[in-house]
Amino acid sequence: MTKYLRGFNVRTIYFAFRSTDLIILPSMTGKFFICKFFRSFFLDALMDKIFFPLTFESKYLIVVSTSGSSGMHNKSNSNNYNIIDIFETVSHAKYDLMNDVMSFGIHRLWKKYYADLLISKYKKAEKILDIASGTGDIFQLLPFKKNLYAIDPVEQMHRVSQEKNADKNIQYQVGYVEKLPYKNNFFQIISCTYGVRNYENRQQGFKEIFRCLKKNGYFLFMEFGLPKANFIKKPYQAFLDYFLPFSGSIVAKDRHSYKYLADSIKAFPSPNEVRNELENIGFINIETIDFLSGANNIYIVQKK
Repeated sequence: MTKYLRGFNVRTIYFAFRSTDLIILPSMTGKFFICKFFRSFFLDALMDKIFFPLTFESKYLIVVSTSGSSGMHNKSNSNNYNIIDIFETVSHAKYDLMNDVMSFGIHRLWKKYYADLLISKYKKAEKILDIASGTGDIFQLLPFKKNLYAIDPVEQMHRVSQEKNADKNIQYQVGYVEKLPYKNNFFQIISCTYGVRNYENRQQGFKEIFRCLKKNGYFLFMEFGLPKANFIKKPYQAFLDYFLPFSGSIVAKDRHSYKYLADSIKAFPSPNEVRNELENIGFINIETIDFLSGANNIYIVQKK
């Protein structure tokens, strides 16, 4: 895991924005503005220097994000949730605010780290596909303007993404991972953040991803699971069972959707089981980076 820490700017730095406060301070009198600046500076430093590294080392912090809508068809095989309705509801609610409330902003740092990994694997002029692309958070973090593709079964998610990524040429498609509408050996990188657990048929989804990847191409995805460490496992389950649905009902006024998110996290297989599934399909060089003792994992796999 430590090799991924070297050479990466894995933090989201807010100090540039805070510096604008200093520029306008001379024109604004009073201690209020000075206190506001230093308070913001302190909180950002705390987030950047302490909270984010802890998710690697001590694994104390908890984060849940709804980013990456659904790769599923209308009904899940394991429950009675209507997945499309759920994510259409979420896309209309206070989506990004909900992520910040649930994760205390840490999800933004993890996504930045994940985006840095994508950039490190990318070859110039090649194509990137983001599956269950949601509202386009990952595209915002990539410096590329073209050769970008997004697929999601919820059209409203694409509309939000188009607003957030108006300066980029992204090819949007409404569809499902189990039947990707792309040619064989088409993409150099395929990505999926917090969407794999929503696939209706995970095995078929992985097969389709394998088919669409070029030789030596990479499939990266980030997904939730249950922590391995006993001292955090029960508090984390309580977080999923109670805090997540409750916060969804308060902030987004949608308890049902966030109850599904919690249930889908608990039902997702362990990293070892996922590794076996990927190996059986033909992926090689499988690596994982875990946060929170396995509550959040990044998978990096390659097509031979």
